Amino acid sequence: MSRLKEEAARKENCCLDIPLFTCITDVSSHPEWVNRNTDCYLVPSREVKESLEEKGVAPARIFITGIPVRDEFRRLPERNGRQHRELLIMGGGLGLLPSEESFYEALNKIPDTRVTIITGHNKKLFRRLAGRWENIEVLGYTDCVWEYMAKADMIVTKPGGITLFESIYAQVPIYTWPPSLCQEQGNARWLTGKGIGWVARREDCAEEIREILMDGKRLAQAAARMKMVRQQLEVEGINRLMAAIAGSEEAAA
Repeated sequence: MSRLKEEAARKENCCLDIPLFTCITDVSSHPEWVNRNTDCYLVPSREVKESLEEKGVAPARIFITGIPVRDEFRRLPERNGRQHRELLIMGGGLGLLPSEESFYEALNKIPDTRVTIITGHNKKLFRRLAGRWENIEVLGYTDCVWEYMAKADMIVTKPGGITLFESIYAQVPIYTWPPSLCQEQGNARWLTGKGIGWVARREDCAEEIREILMDGKRLAQAAARMKMVRQQLEVEGINRLMAAIAGSEEAAA
C-alpha cells in the first residue's frame, strides 16, 4: 500500500497523464486502497466493489475482474472420468501442514484416493514425508501447480487471494484451515458464502476431508458454483474493462 501512495503522489506532483490502476488481491478492501489519484480499481468480487463505493469511489471506476492468475489456470482441460479421486495439499513451504503423522496415515487410508502434497521449499518436511505412504506422493517446489490442480478433485490449502482464484479457474473446491490473517479470514468467509469451499470445523481434519472427498455430489456442486463465479467475472468485469480502455483510447486519438 505504501507503493500505491508513492505512485499516486508522483502522478499528482509530476502532473503525469498516466492511468493508475489498483488491483486488489484479496476478497476484502481496506481504506488505504482508496486514493483520489487512482483512475481504476480492479477488484475480485461484487462485495469488494460495494465496499469501495461505500468509501466514496465512483462505481464507473470499479471493475470486477477477479484476481489475476497465470493463463495456464484459464486453459486447463476438462477432467476425464477416472476410477480414483485426487486430493492436492499445499502450504508445506509456509509451515501450515499438520505435524502429526496420524493425519497423513488417515489420508493414506481414504479409499480409491491418491494424495499429492507439495512441500514447497520446506526440505525438512519433504524428507520427513516422502516415500512413507503408498497412496501419498510428496513433491518439493514446483512452478507448475496448474498441472496438479488440473487432476485434483479438491485442494487443501490456505485461503490466499491468488490461490483462491487459481482454484476457481481450475474449478477445484477448497478446504482450508481456519486462517489467522485478517484478509484471509475475509477470503474464507467469501468462499464459504459462495459455497465453493469449506473451512475446517473439527480438530480431526483428516476425517472431515475424507467425508467431503467421498461425497461426489457435494464436490460437484461446489465445482459448478466455481464455474458460475468464473463465467460471471469474464462477462461482467473483463469485458467492461476492455470497453472502457477502448473508449479512452478512442477519445485520446
